[in-house]
Amino acid sequence: MPLYDHNQQLSGAFAQFRDMTSYYQLQEQVIQSEKLSAIGKLGAGFAHEIRNPLTSIIGFTQLLDVDEKQANYISIIRAELDRMKNLVNQFVMMGKPTVSERTLKQLNPLVFETVELMKSNAHLHNVELEFDANTENITVCMDSSQIKQVLINFIKNAIEAMPEGGEISVHLTKNEENAVISIEDDGKGMSEEEVKQLGTPFFSTKRSGLGIGLSICFDIMEAHNGEIAIDSEIGKGTKARLILPYHKEEN
Repeated sequence: MPLYDHNQQLSGAFAQFRDMTSYYQLQEQVIQSEKLSAIGKLGAGFAHEIRNPLTSIIGFTQLLDVDEKQANYISIIRAELDRMKNLVNQFVMMGKPTVSERTLKQLNPLVFETVELMKSNAHLHNVELEFDANTENITVCMDSSQIKQVLINFIKNAIEAMPEGGEISVHLTKNEENAVISIEDDGKGMSEEEVKQLGTPFFSTKRSGLGIGLSICFDIMEAHNGEIAIDSEIGKGTKARLILPYHKEEN
């Protein structure tokens, strides 16, 4: 814009600059989000239709009258069908909104029970799994089965991050606002870019991973007004923190 003095003589100009980077980045994120939403809905629809015939196939394999040699083949088929059913169920769950039936419950015994449940799996992979609760009982408004699902998922990921074995430590602490469950391993770790993408549907750091489990975990924590924080470095392991608001009346 030209600037004039009182004699209407051109004395200068006014220019305004605006950095549009954030605008275009936001635009790209919205487009990507719409693509993922469409893929998620399509995948959930297919999964729902596949689940019905899959259930029938699994049921009829259990009724087959076969000899000992064939029984071995049938058991392999059944195991693979069960794995397919598990994957299909994950797709169906991802396509549904996360609904939590939350009640006030103690967090300490839930974490302890989950760690004990996962110890056998850890030992099979030469992994030591330990739990330390250095705080008194913490009451949280939660859906126990869903929080247990999140814990199992993160402990399982930690075990798989250490193919040569190692140690996983689970800690339960609290601060002024939240209860914090920490799952720390000394596995292969992740890059900063990989950490940023965790929770994105269909993104996985594992070769055979579908990127569904963590996406569901993030949705569950959000439904509980909580969050997931992850610190990781390649070659130095990963620390995941599950942060949940606790019931204030216990103080």
